[in-house]
Order: sequence, then C-alpha cells, then structure tokens
Amino acid sequence: MAFNKRFSSKFFVQTSADYQWRNELRSADISDWGSTSPLSTDPIGVGYFVNANPSVPNRQKTTMYHFQAMGRYTLPYEVGFAVNYRYQSGFNYSEVIADGNTTPGLNISPSPFFVQNLDQNRSDNVSLMNIRVDKGFTFSGHYKITGIFDLYNVLNANPVTNFSLTNGNFGSIISVLDPRVAQVALRLEF
Repeated sequence: MAFNKRFSSKFFVQTSADYQWRNELRSADISDWGSTSPLSTDPIGVGYFVNANPSVPNRQKTTMYHFQAMGRYTLPYEVGFAVNYRYQSGFNYSEVIADGNTTPGLNISPSPFFVQNLDQNRSDNVSLMNIRVDKGFTFSGHYKITGIFDLYNVLNANPVTNFSLTNGNFGSIISVLDPRVAQVALRLEF
C-alpha cells in the first residue's frame, strides 16, 4: 500500500507500507539455500529440505512488515530538505542443528534441522532515518550544479541485522546496521 501527494510545487510526501504472510517451505540447510551475507535481510532459505525433526515441519508460517515515509521541501534559493524514515521488522528464525558432518556431531542425520518453529523468534527490528540538504546553482541558462549533504542513520541505530543460526556458533554476530555516516556530493545537470 502506498500514498504519494504533491501538496505544492515545493512540498512532496510519499509513504508506503507492506505486510507479508508467508506459508512456504523453509530450509534449515543454510549452506545450500540460505545466506550469511551481511546484505541479506532473511538468511533462512526458501526451498525443500529433509526434515529430521518431526516436531518442526519444513513448511513454515512467517510474517514480515515494513513502513516508509519520506518528504521533500524546497525552500527559497533552490535549497532542498528531505527526510526518509523507514521501519522494518526483523526476520523469523530458529537455531539450526547442523548435519552429521560437523563437529561436534550433535546430529547423526545427513540434514540440518530447525530446533523450533520459525514464528517463535524474530531478530531485531530496524528503525532508520536519513536526511538530505541540497543547494542548486543554475548557470549559463541551462546548466545546474547541486551541492548535496546526506546524513544516513541519523538516529545511530545499531540493531543486529544478521547472525549465525547454527549450533556451536549460534548468535555470533555477522553484521550490524552501519553507523551514522555523512556524504558530501556534487551533481551536474546539463
């Protein structure tokens, strides 16, 4: 669901939200289907696996949600100010007991499995705000150069965004949200 509105030639707002209900095959085999990338928003893979734990089915029901709002206002003298706020749920997870080829050998089956249903745990939610201030200069009639200052993660949030799910390393942090960062840039339009 989304909403866009230009209130005037100087003020623009956009919002969006989504909520996902998922009922799908989720694989405990992180090495084949999942991801340990810090860029992954859900390290548990989607795909079939041999289920060695009868109390946890391989078909799992999970949810994810997201909300985003952004606005931009153009002040006099071609000065722009923009804010972008985003709130996103964490991912559903379970500890994974690795296959029998690992040490320690806690699992004699050839397939890893979930300890519990995925809907019983959720990683940290992420709240992120970014701002931008820019100033444009028009010259020679049709050229424009814009100085831009961006500040990312204004609230300096630091939730864990990915961590190890396998036994032995369970909970070891792979990635946290990047800290507050600033960027200065120039844009040339011709």
